[in-house]
Amino acid sequence: MALPLILYYRNDCHLCDEMLAELRILYGDRLQMSLVDVDTDAALQARFGLQVPVLTDGTKILSLGKLDRSSLEEYLGRHTNPGL
Repeated sequence: MALPLILYYRNDCHLCDEMLAELRILYGDRLQMSLVDVDTDAALQARFGLQVPVLTDGTKILSLGKLDRSSLEEYLGRHTNPGL
């Protein structure tokens, strides 16, 4: 099972909406993902600024701005098939 992912986003962000829609279309309920609005926390605003959406595994950025499917697939492969 893959570790939970975090999607940092902000409201009224078309790139954020696009990434979330693409993730839902491609993976449906197979991804465990938390959504975090960067505008709810000053530290997150300072950390990410206008660089959203950001998809992370909590430590490593998997996608920034647009969904990087190859990075996400590699991550999912490593964490759903241990030892490969």
